[in-house]
Amino acid sequence: MRILSADTPSAAADKFGAGKDGFTEGDPTIAVPATVLSAYWADGIQENLARLCERFGAPLGKYNFLSLQMALVGALTEACAANWRSTVVSVKDPQEPTSPLDLVGCAVGSGVLAAVGEDGRYWTSYDGEAWFERFLVQQPFQAIHYVASADRWIITGRTANIWYANGGLGDATAWTVVNQASSGGSADWLYNIASDKYDRVIAVGCASNDPTTGVVQVSTDAGSTWSRLAPTGMSGMLAVAVGGGTWVAVGGGNTHGVWRTADTASWSKTASATSALTGVAHATLEGIGATWVVVGRGGIVMRSLDDGVTWESGAVVDDDLESVCGWNGVFVACGPRGFWQSRDGLTWARVAVPGDSTRTKPIAIAAPTSGPTDDYASHCLLAVGTRQRDDDEDEYLAWTTLRLGKLAVVT
Repeated sequence: MRILSADTPSAAADKFGAGKDGFTEGDPTIAVPATVLSAYWADGIQENLARLCERFGAPLGKYNFLSLQMALVGALTEACAANWRSTVVSVKDPQEPTSPLDLVGCAVGSGVLAAVGEDGRYWTSYDGEAWFERFLVQQPFQAIHYVASADRWIITGRTANIWYANGGLGDATAWTVVNQASSGGSADWLYNIASDKYDRVIAVGCASNDPTTGVVQVSTDAGSTWSRLAPTGMSGMLAVAVGGGTWVAVGGGNTHGVWRTADTASWSKTASATSALTGVAHATLEGIGATWVVVGRGGIVMRSLDDGVTWESGAVVDDDLESVCGWNGVFVACGPRGFWQSRDGLTWARVAVPGDSTRTKPIAIAAPTSGPTDDYASHCLLAVGTRQRDDDEDEYLAWTTLRLGKLAVVT
């Protein structure tokens, strides 16, 4: 069925430009007339589609059918989040000294799914099924992040260096090394990275082998140069996120807590916890608005509706949560027992994943940091972790789920 645009004066406010005179043109070659639909039906269809678009944050405009496409993509997010698939990225062989170590971090951007391991390797994929192993340097990586504003990838870890590379990730990727000594540090352990649309990047962690001393590395040029901060009273940080102009970091060490800043320089502690906080995310939720969520060990869940100033506790999840991300109006968290999702940040439901949940242990999760494009990865949620096999060898897994089936776009 082809939708016609037949505006009438009373259709001026319609979202997609179709009027009230009909939607199908018929086929005059076989004497099939155009279908005449009532104004109530036409209005109902258009307004329902409009509400669907607005629910998932897609901009609306007359004749802008891309907004409808993205709304349909978003509408399937929650359903697709329950349909994860797992792919073996690599296998650890205890008898092989050069066998890869654990996957510990992941990111999605510029049409690429990426994961890093603790031995200086990283893996890339364009479809979540075929993964390509690449070796950078013999260093214990912890995090990888895509800075969309600069089309740049950044890797950090338990090492004196920070790496960045422009453009896509492949065999010919040229990495630039930034030594932390240039920012007043030495060999800080940086566990997580976040960036905003203004080329500002923050990496958080702790002083080398000292979880009681929190460290914040700040860059205003997408990772080319860095400035080191050690806010008073901050213990080791494990995760950071940005949203609405505010940055929030969480951690463990000897003072488990939540820290926030609006200028990347002045940090204040806004909440404490009884165990380590390991993940933080920001999302805009339907009927709620801008929302922050923090997760941690012992199933801790906290939510903030005032930009991270005050926090309330949610339903404790039966898992040691390791990571969380906001994805198209839904929060998705992971831990040793699997995946959880929430539409309000307080109540959480377990999501089934392939395989034995007692043997699969996702440890990190990431949503795309660049806008949707005509590729698979831009519509894909990625998680990485391990699975223990019957022969006691560990498989390193990547889990993916899509907003819209396996194909990322509607044509």
